[in-house]
Amino acid sequence: MVNKINTLQLKQIKWLIAISYIVSFSIDIMLNISFTITTTPSITLLMLLFWTTKLLTNTHFATAFVLGIFSDIAINSILGSHGLIFIIITFLILKVRHSFKGYPSWQQTSLIIFYLYIYQVFSWFILNPNLIDSAVYYWLSPLSAIIIWPILYKIMNLFTHKKIF
Repeated sequence: MVNKINTLQLKQIKWLIAISYIVSFSIDIMLNISFTITTTPSITLLMLLFWTTKLLTNTHFATAFVLGIFSDIAINSILGSHGLIFIIITFLILKVRHSFKGYPSWQQTSLIIFYLYIYQVFSWFILNPNLIDSAVYYWLSPLSAIIIWPILYKIMNLFTHKKIF
């Protein structure tokens, strides 16, 4: 059970992991281009949290840092700032990932919202966004994970079952 996700071997889903990160990163870029302030959390961070809770053999720190660097490049922020924040959030989810799978959906969502608020606080201090007119949207954006996380979790669980292949 060490190298398995549900019923798949880790080597069989490397392409799924890569595609899921590319799609989530593309969604983040599209949201950042379309809106000046987005009301959705980082989909890339949500995908990172999903894979961190699913793949129990990896720590995902290198992946978190690389995804953070790509986010910094995409939104033209201080290089390494999102990498640092993603690593901190990954470290925090690693502490509870073994018990995370046993939590009911509402408790998982509550925990994800908590981590997204930690992400917002670190972003506030490190990136110091200019939020004169949109501070309410900035601080309420993690609450949209109430809808996004259960949908993302169920869709990705469908993809990780062997019956798809």
